Amino acid sequence: MFSLLIVPVTFLTVAYFYKGKELSDKKKIKAFFEITKVCVQHKGEIQYPVFLKQTEDDISTTFVYRLPLGVPSQLIQKLAQVLEEGLYKPVMISFQQRELFIRVFQQCIPEKWHWSNELLREKTWDVIIGRALDRMIYHDFEKTPHMCVSGMTRFGKTVFLKNIMTSLILQQPDHVKLYVIDLKEGLEFNPYRDLLQVEEVAENPMQAFGATRFSISV
Repeated sequence: MFSLLIVPVTFLTVAYFYKGKELSDKKKIKAFFEITKVCVQHKGEIQYPVFLKQTEDDISTTFVYRLPLGVPSQLIQKLAQVLEEGLYKPVMISFQQRELFIRVFQQCIPEKWHWSNELLREKTWDVIIGRALDRMIYHDFEKTPHMCVSGMTRFGKTVFLKNIMTSLILQQPDHVKLYVIDLKEGLEFNPYRDLLQVEEVAENPMQAFGATRFSISV
């Protein structure tokens, strides 16, 4: 019960002590250290993380602290949820030895964004499949030549596969060959049929059987 209540109680406490004041993220983080007791007691003295520096980039601000000796790593890991809820921003926490890195992002991961040529990695088999807070996520078909895509109807599986096909064709036009099984009678992938890189678009089970046998033999 205590672990469930600590986050809302923390917010109420911060709101009470700093009511009417506009706090920077740095000051809010300091307040959360104190309220959630991210500290150690040594010789009767309470020691909190010490601020070292602050760096910024286009998407985030990183606050670096020196941890007092003896702070449990489990306590630091739980701090991420408290900070996200308190700052109303996505937060990533990491630590190396005694340095704590709190990276506060300006925006959440977008639900969708537009595909563009800038996402391509020419002459590679790396295909864009998503994005994280701090980077794009790619799948390397050279290292892992298999992928399983699943999900509910109308949740974007076909569009996702089209993006993969388009990326592979544009990045490796002379080396990729595609055998497509489209059991919607070719409704989705038939427009790709005339591309040089597309060997076949199978539209029914019999065609799919033949295409599968041929692709395996190749």
